[in-house]
Amino acid sequence: MAGDKPDVLKVDGTTAVVLREAYHKIVALPPGNHYALYDYVRAVAAKIVPFDTFWIGFLHGANRVRYPYGYEGGKYDDPASHTYGPNGQTAWLLKHRVTYRYAYDNGAALNAGVMTGDVTRRSEDAITVPLFRSDKDGGRRLFGMLALQSYQPRAFDDNAVRAVEWLSDLLARVLNRDHEDRDALRRLPAGDGRAYPITSDLLPRTAAGRVAARRPAGRGRGHGQPGGAGLPRPGAGRRWLAARRRACLKTYFVGRCVLAFPNAYRKWRVEQWHRQHLAAAESPALGIVGLSSCEQDPADLALRRLSLWQGFDDIPDERTKKAILLQEAGYRVEEIARALREPTGNVIRGVLARQRRRGGHAGDHR
Repeated sequence: MAGDKPDVLKVDGTTAVVLREAYHKIVALPPGNHYALYDYVRAVAAKIVPFDTFWIGFLHGANRVRYPYGYEGGKYDDPASHTYGPNGQTAWLLKHRVTYRYAYDNGAALNAGVMTGDVTRRSEDAITVPLFRSDKDGGRRLFGMLALQSYQPRAFDDNAVRAVEWLSDLLARVLNRDHEDRDALRRLPAGDGRAYPITSDLLPRTAAGRVAARRPAGRGRGHGQPGGAGLPRPGAGRRWLAARRRACLKTYFVGRCVLAFPNAYRKWRVEQWHRQHLAAAESPALGIVGLSSCEQDPADLALRRLSLWQGFDDIPDERTKKAILLQEAGYRVEEIARALREPTGNVIRGVLARQRRRGGHAGDHR
């Protein structure tokens, strides 16, 4: 009935407070930055129940699972992709379509999966929650999973399971919303070839509008006159080009707009960076598409001024940050080396290895 209320989530008061705060913070996160979203979801889960391992995986193709995020004991795992078999957790979730718990089969499905990280230890408790997406027929399609694992037996009680299920459902809805937004934008006609409205479209028009507003005033509002705001006089193009070593007048105005609206420009550059690299991790085919734009990205200085990589503030080396995020997006080591203009892939391997030693290596069964 229309007046029926939804079932109340059966969790304790402390957990309810944590989940309510998480909801408001998650919906306020900028869209597209999925790594920051995964990191925050993991932090919320840690407030609810202690665990040793946390990972998120997504179905990829016919029989593979991508793992863009993994974490164990304060250490991040490298992104990975594995083929799943008929007896592991992924097959179990596809068959039963409910949360997997270690107690259901004494860990048989868990231990049948791929081992990673510290292979000398085995988890004694685990919960793996399926992530669903609506399909065209009105049903629900499993597209991913979120897992918590512990080396302690009976670590996850019913309160923890219900809370993690609620948190996973929120994560799935945020990811589905981003997916639907991308699909909606793809349906738009090509037009001038731009798929997204971006701030740079407004900069030349803003500059042209300012120039047009000043031109009818004649010399009284020219360069160096009151109200001229430092703009060159109409008709002074030749002298301008000569004085500025043939610099284009349009480039000058766009540059002035970038200086006048630095926050808008930085926001646009972050959007560009996310679409070129982090969005690649969500595409069906990972590859080098769009990587050439990384090689000539003019926004490095602007990106350094921003806290773009949440969870990476303690990494002082910008090259290490970029290498980690490009690897998370699915690029191979050799491709990352070309993007960062390093001579060989061994340089990037060394960078990632040093970061793993510094930040650690995660792992458990997936």
